[in-house]
Amino acid sequence: MKKLCRQYTTKPTEEKPESFKIWSNRFHSKKLVLICWLFEGRHLEERVPLSIARHRRNELESQGAVVYWSERLLTPN
Repeated sequence: MKKLCRQYTTKPTEEKPESFKIWSNRFHSKKLVLICWLFEGRHLEERVPLSIARHRRNELESQGAVVYWSERLLTPN
């Protein structure tokens, strides 16, 4: 069975000021969470930032998906 992979992406927005970029990068977490789920007979997985992983899992479950695996991923610096 082939696994499908989809990366979490945000919609492009207007450019942020340089001072905001510096501030947000300092507090931005590079920790990712792998979430695997079953939906309509298909096994899917997604990597999302740790800060939104719980919200994404709840969103998937509300859409009828069965989340069967989630784990934190180590990312190189």
